[in-house]
Amino acid sequence: MKKFTNLLVNLIILIVILPGLSNAQSGIQKISAHIFTRQAENGYKASLEGDIYYSANGDMISYFSSPKNYIVVTNSKGEMRIYNPQENTVIQLQNNLLSSNITPFYYFLSGKTEDMGLRQAGYHVIETKFDKTLKITLWKASHISDKDPIRYVKLVHERNNPIYMDYENAGKNVIRKVYYYNYINLSGIDFPRTFTEILYQKKDSVITKTAYSEFKINNQANNSMFEFKIPSNAKLVTQ
Repeated sequence: MKKFTNLLVNLIILIVILPGLSNAQSGIQKISAHIFTRQAENGYKASLEGDIYYSANGDMISYFSSPKNYIVVTNSKGEMRIYNPQENTVIQLQNNLLSSNITPFYYFLSGKTEDMGLRQAGYHVIETKFDKTLKITLWKASHISDKDPIRYVKLVHERNNPIYMDYENAGKNVIRKVYYYNYINLSGIDFPRTFTEILYQKKDSVITKTAYSEFKINNQANNSMFEFKIPSNAKLVTQ
């Protein structure tokens, strides 16, 4: 159970949509989508399936229906609560946990895919090169921190859309790769329906694949889950 809960938390963090949709030029005020996520680590495999409901004010409801029912509530303050409707319990996560796992979802919907948030994170371009339809930029951390092993990042665009990123440590060993593909146009914004992330560890790698489908925007996104509130009598539990 603890293994599943930890996996659930990790997968949820990977798909959290950060605040900022209201500043996008796409005109998207509400969006919902079906999501299916699979993860493999050390021979252990698990998956999550459900639907997400996001509003322009930064509020998001994620309803996971498989393998167990969980409802996740996040807001523009970076707060996350995981609600178990069967047991009427709730888990609260700290802001620093969320801020350390920035998802690319926000950058696509807000039209900020040129640097995928690297400048804001303290990186600067050290090289730009082209290979046919590909634009490849190499980034370096402006400040060294013992808490962050990433020193270099490669970002690859194809026709202005990010398709690949990798992250290197000080020894220039790749410790993380992310692939973006199966693009779809959502109200003028190109969005990859599939993300695949590979985290390289000492003994094994962690592979996470997330696929989005059944997008509904604005007036089409009409579902009572947008207004969901966790019951006030839900019991708070700790990890």
